[in-house]
Amino acid sequence: MDNFAKGGAAMVVYNLIRNLDKKRFGCLICCLDKVGDLGDKLKDEGVEVVCLNRQPGTDWGLIGRLKDIIKTKQIDLVHVHQYTAYFYGGLASILA
Repeated sequence: MDNFAKGGAAMVVYNLIRNLDKKRFGCLICCLDKVGDLGDKLKDEGVEVVCLNRQPGTDWGLIGRLKDIIKTKQIDLVHVHQYTAYFYGGLASILA
């Protein structure tokens, strides 16, 4: 997610994670820019939230950082919101 603040897409993710069957599914949230209040709330509830600190312009290194997370954490499904996250998440998923 770009900015895991109280925006529309962030609220969708927040509600999705809070209602997820955590016995069946693990989750990890990767924020492109900053975590924000909703991310902090999920952290407090034990959800892993990572900030990728996207650099200005097209941050090609972010794709590698995200790919490494996908591989290291053995993530099977990447769910993204917004076009920017789709760009980075899609490329990282293909490379992983």
